[in-house]
Amino acid sequence: MKIALCQINPTVGNFNANRESITRYYKKAIDQGAGLVVFPEMVTTGYPPQDLLWENEFINKNSNLVESIAINSSVPIILGFVRRWLLDDGINNR
Repeated sequence: MKIALCQINPTVGNFNANRESITRYYKKAIDQGAGLVVFPEMVTTGYPPQDLLWENEFINKNSNLVESIAINSSVPIILGFVRRWLLDDGINNR
């Protein structure tokens, strides 16, 4: 299995640009025969998001980005994102 490691530099809070970069590198990796595509932690939000993590809108945009990427993925993808846990209202880096 070919594994593509896509070490990109996302911009904090720029979800549209981050989506474009993720999509572009994902497609390039698939075109080169990757069976798994891996991105860095916090690639959806940019790093470090710091106090933006306390903004519901920020978390929601991050979640929407992950969902849209997942729906359009044909080859497995691993990417870092932020997830809010309903059980304890905590925020985690996944």
